[in-house]
Amino acid sequence: MRPVILFPLFASLTTLKGVGAKLAPLYMRLFGEKIVDVLWHLPIGVIDRTNLTGVDEIRKQLEPYGYKVYAVKANPDYLHLDMCFNLVAPKLAIAYEAGLPEDFVTLVKEKGIKIISGTQDMIFKHGYNVEALGNNRVMSLKQNTFINEALRSEGMEVIEVDMMELLKAGGGVHCMTFPLERY
Repeated sequence: MRPVILFPLFASLTTLKGVGAKLAPLYMRLFGEKIVDVLWHLPIGVIDRTNLTGVDEIRKQLEPYGYKVYAVKANPDYLHLDMCFNLVAPKLAIAYEAGLPEDFVTLVKEKGIKIISGTQDMIFKHGYNVEALGNNRVMSLKQNTFINEALRSEGMEVIEVDMMELLKAGGGVHCMTFPLERY
């Protein structure tokens, strides 16, 4: 039996704010009819440490469960996908849009996800490497003034952390955290 806490995930997409009669048919064609169907689309960065063979291995193991896996190629200098793209809320992402494949950016936008785009320089300052905490909250570096303000203008609560010393080790907020629960 499904736990009660999961019931909302199996509701119709039309119960989501902003998904009405015009968008519902498109979203249902892209994802499926339930909210949970939207969650089962996984982009995987094909950068320096992941190749297409690895993506195919993951795809073969997850697709029987209903997941769609997308290979996202990017500049090897970016190291990880979360350095240049991050989903911060169900319909909001931050990214260096010009550094991502056009077909991936199109896919994200077709899914109704708004992208806050910044500069390439922000990649190397961990500007996109934030931790989505759920419930329209995100943890971000204090130095990420552009992204932080843009997120606030979209109604996100931004928890700013000042951790310049830890950045010397090479990881950002997303690399160093893992929420045990998301709301």
